[in-house]
Order: sequence, then structure tokens, then C-alpha cells
Amino acid sequence: MPHPPTGAPGELFLSAKTVEATLARVYRKLDIRSRAELTRVMGQSGR
Repeated sequence: MPHPPTGAPGELFLSAKTVEATLARVYRKLDIRSRAELTRVMGQSGR
């Protein structure tokens, strides 16, 4: 039996694969390769 999604996917009733695919598209658009880099970029933008 698969484990239920945790965090945002579990709260929003999304599959982990949906979240991963969406993050991959965002990373591609922003030319980002990791969550750490996303955090750095978002910190620089003042958000």
C-alpha cells in the first residue's frame, strides 16, 4: 500500500508526482537547479 503524501501535497490532496512535475517546470522557467538555489533567488527578490 502506498504511503499518503505529506506536507503540501497531503494538505491540498495532490500527488507527490504532481508537485514534483510543477516544481520541475518552475525550475526550468527560472533556470534553477535545486530548492536551495530557489530559496537563494527568492531571498534576493525580497519575497
